[in-house]
Amino acid sequence: VGTGLFLRDDGDGEADMKHTVLSSEDFLDQRVNVLRRNTALKGQVGLLVGLRLPNAKAERHKDIILDLVPTPETDGTDFETAWAVEHGEQVDASLAGGIEVIGFYLYCPDDQFKKLQTKVATVLKRLNTALKPSAPPVALHLDARAKKTCKSMDMKTIELKSTKVQNNLVRVQSVYSLSAFPHVSSGGQSTLMKELGKWRERESARLKGMAIKVGSTFVDATSSEPVIDLGVKGGQLAGDVAIFTPFAKAAGNSRSAAEASSVHGRVVCSSGSVACVGYVHAREPVSTVLEALQMDLKRSV
Repeated sequence: VGTGLFLRDDGDGEADMKHTVLSSEDFLDQRVNVLRRNTALKGQVGLLVGLRLPNAKAERHKDIILDLVPTPETDGTDFETAWAVEHGEQVDASLAGGIEVIGFYLYCPDDQFKKLQTKVATVLKRLNTALKPSAPPVALHLDARAKKTCKSMDMKTIELKSTKVQNNLVRVQSVYSLSAFPHVSSGGQSTLMKELGKWRERESARLKGMAIKVGSTFVDATSSEPVIDLGVKGGQLAGDVAIFTPFAKAAGNSRSAAEASSVHGRVVCSSGSVACVGYVHAREPVSTVLEALQMDLKRSV
């Protein structure tokens, strides 16, 4: 399958980063062949979903494409940039930890892609602003006519490589206990949404001090030890993952449970737990396990 992979190049230095994107050996071929068999399809646009692989050197970065998510309510390649970005925000918020929206794709002829370059650049810029990723989003062009690498005049071409994804994808999961209490007074001025917002801020503060233990080993956020050394079985970590966070009061919650019970009106108790799931690369540092679970919990909260 002919593909072109691009970074938005607007002179801000982002395009100077050594950026490589990886994909499963047959994944793009299979997806494009399905699209080609649909002869009534004019084209397709959507989101690239995958893993971002951190690198100790800031000028180098790798992404892994895991899936293509079509943008709904579009007619071929006729799409609204605002809707494409909103869809990206919605999808990103619903993904498991460690998995992110990493870019935008188009399935269309070469000449059609060139006509859409301005819109594509706008989508990439707005996704970058909305999602605040660790590296700029990319654009993937799947050429509908010719099996060749597409060229672009206004975007920087970046490298697309094949890799074995499934062998290196590790699922991590745990349970996070909630401990804060939103305070909703029937006679006060505070609204439910305002109090829930305060509760969310308190829980987010707890997550900043989060630590995890895999089996009997606490994860060192500065360690270069790869995830696979923790023990991987059947695509999952072999040991149980336990989450530790500061108590709510230490993280900024000024009211205890006893104080909450004395507030005039109703008190909505948020005690309970959140099941969190994340995905990491087996060869990446063990700190990515912590980061993936943190990401999933922040999205849930």
